[in-house]
Amino acid sequence: MSAGICIMNKNAIAMAADSAVTIGQHIAIHNSANKLFAISRCEPVGVIVYSSASFMQIPIEIIIKQYKSFLGKKRFNSLKDYVADFMSYLETNSKLFHFKKMK
Repeated sequence: MSAGICIMNKNAIAMAADSAVTIGQHIAIHNSANKLFAISRCEPVGVIVYSSASFMQIPIEIIIKQYKSFLGKKRFNSLKDYVADFMSYLETNSKLFHFKKMK
């Protein structure tokens, strides 16, 4: 089970997440998982990951870290712009996905 919380007002957003992760059918619980990621190096913009999220069988935290590197020092005026850019990154970055060609 994961816990993520977001507290918002008109001036700011505060995010927090637990660090517990369950492996298998409740076989093991570890208290060292990262669920909160910064996606910008120069702006306070972050993402909370819930459960074991993945996209095209790639863990979402790996994609987020690659996007952060891709973003570099680029800045946007709104969170909506960050979301749009991240979605565009997923749609256009063929380096994320390596598939064998079917004959």
